[in-house]
Amino acid sequence: MAEYEKRVFGLLNRFTNFVSAYKYEALVL
Repeated sequence: MAEYEKRVFGLLNRFTNFVSAYKYEALVL
């Protein structure tokens, strides 16, 4: 169960980083 949660958390973190980068790009451009 811990491994599964770790995987989900990793995906969520990656998604958050992607959204943040996208917003940053949008603000810069």
